[in-house]
Amino acid sequence: MFPYGDTIVSDRDRTVIRFAAIQLFVLIYLEKLGSGPVSLSIVLMTAHLAWMLVSRQLTVSRIRLGLYFGMCGFCIFSEALTVGSVLSVTELLVVCSFLTVEAEITETSYERILSIFINLMIVPALIVLAQYGYQRFTGRADPINMNNLLPASVLLQGYIYDAHYPWYSSFSRPNGFFLLEPSVASMLTASAAIIEVTYFRRLSIITLMVSATFLSLGGTGITMLLVAVPFLLARESARLASASAILGIVALVIAVSAGAELPLLSRMSELHQQGSSGSGRLLVPSLSIVAYAFDPTYFFTGTGAGSITGSDGAAWPLLKLTKEYGLLAALMFASLYLTACGGRFNLALKVSLSIIFNFASGSLLSPHGVPCLMLLFTLCRPVALNLLPQGPQSEMRWPRQSEQPGRITGATTMPVAR
Repeated sequence: MFPYGDTIVSDRDRTVIRFAAIQLFVLIYLEKLGSGPVSLSIVLMTAHLAWMLVSRQLTVSRIRLGLYFGMCGFCIFSEALTVGSVLSVTELLVVCSFLTVEAEITETSYERILSIFINLMIVPALIVLAQYGYQRFTGRADPINMNNLLPASVLLQGYIYDAHYPWYSSFSRPNGFFLLEPSVASMLTASAAIIEVTYFRRLSIITLMVSATFLSLGGTGITMLLVAVPFLLARESARLASASAILGIVALVIAVSAGAELPLLSRMSELHQQGSSGSGRLLVPSLSIVAYAFDPTYFFTGTGAGSITGSDGAAWPLLKLTKEYGLLAALMFASLYLTACGGRFNLALKVSLSIIFNFASGSLLSPHGVPCLMLLFTLCRPVALNLLPQGPQSEMRWPRQSEQPGRITGATTMPVAR
């Protein structure tokens, strides 16, 4: 069931929606499966995407393709002069190729894809609530754990699935069972919350996703919500925006006064502590990328694929590319990424998720990195068909729910710009 009343106008739209639905299911429910560093979800995405291109259901943007080939050229040139990981550079070129693909579909079809994503996130969000509640009320360890059910040989390695908080306790930060780690769970629930507020505005879903984001204890999702708030409030009336801002400030002051653990603030307080999570995620990478960018030896070439280490901090995409392939390769990727994110639709999610992807994580080659961005906003170019008939034997198009008056309730939306 979808929270709006428009129809899909073409078979191609249906095919794109089917592709997105399958890959969103794979992204959410199969992302922890793999063999060593090879992700099953990325393999399936690559195969399905290739089939969609061969069958001409998707197209490749010429501008994006040119930027992608430029990045490939600099990466291959750098690799020819260094000794790097063949697997790493191959995975990089495959994953970044996802950003070159696009599909022009109707706004209604795009909203249906977003609705499918939200529906798929309901189960992991409920599991997050169950994991948190069970551990808090019983004092026992999390019983919903994939590591205890499947052998390590079929699970993707290199992620903190069991994130104890504090590290010496038996309490594990909720991860939604299917997702790679708590930060990924909070990122996806926050994405669902932002999309829900932007497009559908169902109070029950907003409450569920925001609650799961906070109870996952992941600073990633909370940061996304804070970044998205100004963009979301800008769409509301001045009275509602002012009241929401005041309530948010009051809630923050109360939480800080009560000594509540706020992941984002704790990260900021750790910046001066060498070896801390906050320093490794924020301060060290920013210093490293500045150092490499102004080092002439890193202009054309880097030190080889897979050469970035923990001493550089979190492997931000631009940092990883500058260190391993040179500054020019990083600049080509930045141009490709900005071009792929073009358009004013879904702006709150684009800004918040892009900040997390580019400046707070090392998820360039992760299943929840480029594939997630592609499915949520770089693949589709929504086109309004406001002047075309949408109903059978009708000279008028069917009204979309986002154009009907209403407020945040269980079934209505407001006529606001996205």
